[in-house]
Amino acid sequence: MQALCRIIFSNNANRLKPDGPMYLLLQTNNPVLLSYVQSLLADAGIAAVVFDANISMVEGSIGVFPRRVMVHDEDLGRARHALWEAGLGDELASGSA
Repeated sequence: MQALCRIIFSNNANRLKPDGPMYLLLQTNNPVLLSYVQSLLADAGIAAVVFDANISMVEGSIGVFPRRVMVHDEDLGRARHALWEAGLGDELASGSA
C-alpha cells in the first residue's frame, strides 16, 4: 500500500511520502469533477492520490464505484480551503475535519 502512495506529478514539484496518514477529501463518480479537483490541488501545491481510479477494469466502466481523493493530514486544511474557495464546499467529504 505504501508503494501505491508514491505519486509524482507531471511537474515533479510534489511527491507523496509513503508514510503518514491520508484522509478522504472528496468522493465522486464524476470524472470531470475529479479532474477539476486534481487540477485545483496541483495548482495549490497540494499532493493528492486518487484511490479506486482503476476499479473501472473490474466494474466494466459503468461508474458505479466512486473514486476517492486522498491527501496527507498536514495538507487537509489547505485542500479543504482550496475546494471551498472554488465553490466545491458541498462536495467535500463529511468528517474530513
